[in-house]
Amino acid sequence: MGRIAGPFGVHGWCRVQVFADDPGSLLRERMWWMKPRDGSAGWSRIQVHEARTYRDSVVAKVAGIESREAVLARRGTLIGLPRESLPRAEGEYFWSELLGFSVNDRAGTSLGVVKGLTDNGAHAILQVRDDESGRERLIPWVPAFIDGVDAEARRIDVDWSVDD
Repeated sequence: MGRIAGPFGVHGWCRVQVFADDPGSLLRERMWWMKPRDGSAGWSRIQVHEARTYRDSVVAKVAGIESREAVLARRGTLIGLPRESLPRAEGEYFWSELLGFSVNDRAGTSLGVVKGLTDNGAHAILQVRDDESGRERLIPWVPAFIDGVDAEARRIDVDWSVDD
């Protein structure tokens, strides 16, 4: 959903960079899940005392973070919400659901499997790895290249050449 980008003021408020299209999804929840970006610990629940939008981010006061220095120590901490609390439109997928899906070109040739997704600011990028050849492809997650997703078959069809 987002990450702690830095402090907002001096009283322990966090500025949160929101990864979702709708920052309001964070505002509706009173409990967030947090995980250090370095993976040093797992996800833990934390109570949100107050939260509001501010420009292109969310600012929040959460339990256990009382100073600017405490926020700085948690910069990069990931913020998540339980999946069941998130709205989803037809044809939308959580990135984690797509991991391991096979990726095929229009001729049905396998390009590999989804190893990850990342966001470059303009759109998401599908990271596809062919374990046989060791080749990795970065395919933009845009309608021009993504023909369809078959969640039941765990397959993504793309307009992408084996040679690209």
